[in-house]
Amino acid sequence: MGKFDQSSIPVVRVTQLYSVASGKHVRIYGKHVDARGEDGDVYARLIIQGIHFQSKVTIRGNESDVYLCLNHKGKVIGRRKRRDDETYSCVFQESILENDRTEYRSVLHPEWILAFRKDGQARNARRVKSGHRTTQFMKRDVPEDAEKKKSERILNHQKFKPHVERMKIPSYSSSLSDTKR
Repeated sequence: MGKFDQSSIPVVRVTQLYSVASGKHVRIYGKHVDARGEDGDVYARLIIQGIHFQSKVTIRGNESDVYLCLNHKGKVIGRRKRRDDETYSCVFQESILENDRTEYRSVLHPEWILAFRKDGQARNARRVKSGHRTTQFMKRDVPEDAEKKKSERILNHQKFKPHVERMKIPSYSSSLSDTKR
């Protein structure tokens, strides 16, 4: 596997990954990875960092500082250091599906796909097919970030919106009733 471009500036996003199958957020704590996190869970805050122009990303826990990886058997694990060799795969190909959901494939083993079951437990990446509900994720804002963005939008909207007084416009039906009298 070749080296990645070290000269380009990586794109970093702090987000939550919502698993469509479990209805919860992916969380990384220690070596454990599952999809049982509630909205706003500190271990569900993930840093998705782009490392190449071709949608290659790493997924790391913001609180735990642990990378989401696949071992040589396709098991989903957490690792302190990112390692890209025959033993561990910590780099994923991020692809947007037709239904605007995201799927993550291993770069080292392209047939392996990140997936979680209905109960939030990780599925073996070797036994998963593309397009299945267990492989689909949605990126969601972290709750404090969502509130901050919402308040910024409101402030910006109020700052640039000219003040317009509402005028009472008589309705057509009321003007007709006045003329009939």
